[in-house]
Amino acid sequence: EQPDNAARVRFIFIDYMIHRIKNGYFMRRTMTPVEIGRDIALEDDEKELFRVYNMARYAGNTDANSEISNALVGELRAVNQRRS
Repeated sequence: EQPDNAARVRFIFIDYMIHRIKNGYFMRRTMTPVEIGRDIALEDDEKELFRVYNMARYAGNTDANSEISNALVGELRAVNQRRS
């Protein structure tokens, strides 16, 4: 269990990327999430996962953490489960 929604989003993103890699996606270690997002053909819901993940990366900023609602985390979980 993660301490806040930003940590939950980071966990969801990592899980999403693990599944993509297991399904054949080759990710160079030097790529940023923005570059990965451009490299992968993304659906709108996946774009949202990448957008919120970028926000969560800087969640030390309390504004970013407060913008990530429980409902949004639930939506991103659903995106990850559909893509798994």
